[in-house]
Parts: sequence; C-alpha cells; structure tokens
Amino acid sequence: MEQRITTLPAQPGVIERMTKRHVLVAEDEAHARLSLSVILRKADYRVTTVESGVQALDAIVNALGTEQAVDLLVTDLQMDGLTGPELIEALTQREIKLPMLVLTGYGDRDTMEALKANGCFTCVEKPLEPGDVLKSIDEAFADWAKREDPGQQAIGNKRLSVAPTKVLVVDDDEAIVRLIVKALSRVPMNFKVDGTTSAFEALMRIGKEGPGLVCLDVNMPGLDGREVLRAIRNDTVGGAMKVLVVSGYPDDGEDMRRLGADDVLLKPFTVTELTKRVGRLLSGATGDRFEEKNLN
Repeated sequence: MEQRITTLPAQPGVIERMTKRHVLVAEDEAHARLSLSVILRKADYRVTTVESGVQALDAIVNALGTEQAVDLLVTDLQMDGLTGPELIEALTQREIKLPMLVLTGYGDRDTMEALKANGCFTCVEKPLEPGDVLKSIDEAFADWAKREDPGQQAIGNKRLSVAPTKVLVVDDDEAIVRLIVKALSRVPMNFKVDGTTSAFEALMRIGKEGPGLVCLDVNMPGLDGREVLRAIRNDTVGGAMKVLVVSGYPDDGEDMRRLGADDVLLKPFTVTELTKRVGRLLSGATGDRFEEKNLN
C-alpha cells in the first residue's frame, strides 16, 4: 500500500532519506552484495540490496512514486530466476526508466550492446574496485541526465529547446516541501520544481519568476495561503497561474476554490495522487501530453 503524506516527524534521517540518491543492488553473491553496500554507503548513497532479479523487480515497482523510489539499478548479469538482461527487459516492458549498471566477470560485447539499447549504461567487471564502481555510477547519472533532458523535444528531425514549466511549492513544513519537490521532480514532464517555507518569500518569487503552478498550503504563520492566493488572483501577471491547494481541512478547500484555486488536494494524500493532480493542471503548458500511466 502506498504511503500517505500528512506531515513528517522531525526525526533524524527523514530529510536525509528523501534527498540522498537511492541505489538498488541485485546480486546473488553475498560477499559482492556486502562489498557494494559498503562502497556505496561510504559514498553517501542510500542502498538497498536484494539477491535476485525477481526481488529487484518487485522492489522497483513497489517503490514507484514514493520517497523510496530507486534512482539507479546495479544488477549482476547471471542470477537464478531472472537474469540481469531479463530484469532490464522486464523494466523496459513496463516503461520504467532509470539508469542501470551490470556487474559481470564474463560479459560479451554483443550482450552489452543489447543491454545498452535498453538503458544500461555500462558493465562493471568483477572483482569490484571501489574507484571503478563509483566512477561508473557517477558517469551513469551524468549520461542519464543528458538522455532524459526535459528541455529537449523532437520536432521532425530537429531538436527544439523548450523552457521547463516552473512549479513552486509553498508550505511551512520543510519536510513536506522537500518531499513534494522530490516527488514532482521525478514526474516525466517538463518541470522545474523548487520550494519555500515562507509565504512572504513565495510572493516575491511568484512576482519575479512567474511559475506556471503554485502548490500552496493554507494554514501558515504570518501570511497564510488565503492571502497568497488573493494576491495571485488580484495580480494581472499571476492571474493565469495554476494553483493547487494542499490542506488537511475540507472546509479550507471550499474557501480556496471560491478565492480562485484550480484544484484542492486534501491531506493525507499519496505521491501518486499529487503527481496526477499536477500533471492534469499543467498538461499542455509543459509541451507534454499528460498520461496517467506515466505516473503510476
């Protein structure tokens, strides 16, 4: 069951879990799993290890749209049940895209070329050397960022640079801001997401940056969401801006709709619910066609 977001407790590790890159290691040899876990944790990655391709596929699918979503897969080539190539093919068939590395001691060129066609970045040969592993992962993330550059869209045989739609998240709870920013940053649409815990700062940035959408909390100290929304709707520049209100109180939703909110999302909510609402509001403004299958 997908985690529902209310507010997050101010406990050690919460923000850390949301901001560190998450690497999933699929390796059937216990000593190799342990070695990779130590190497990656020392390099400040979050690490999950599994011993089979089947477990890896389940972990990736179940974490989609949550703060536990996998940022990079490191998989052994030969495993019982589901091999590395079969795992990569299964992800491709499900339209799950993420950077991938393959571990092997006996990979061949044809196999690696086929894997690269399905999104695999490179092969890391055993025995594992920490420097080689970390260099390959850094290069994989850099290569993936180039491949998935949301500011590039194809028109015929040409490439057209499209400026990303800015999304501003406004909530006095820093943990909620970071979680929403990270969740929306994963959406396969042309977004540039940022956040603030200050309503006053939000108004200044709205006037200066002109975001396409504001994800707005209602009850905040000093200046609340109602006043921010009134300012947006009374301003000639901000009048066309989309506003998604996030609140734990149904009555707030009715009030904010009357003030001009485009949609209201009640707490608790899931990341999937959040991304679907944002996708619908901004479909077309981003140059993308919104499809729910991309957010599930």
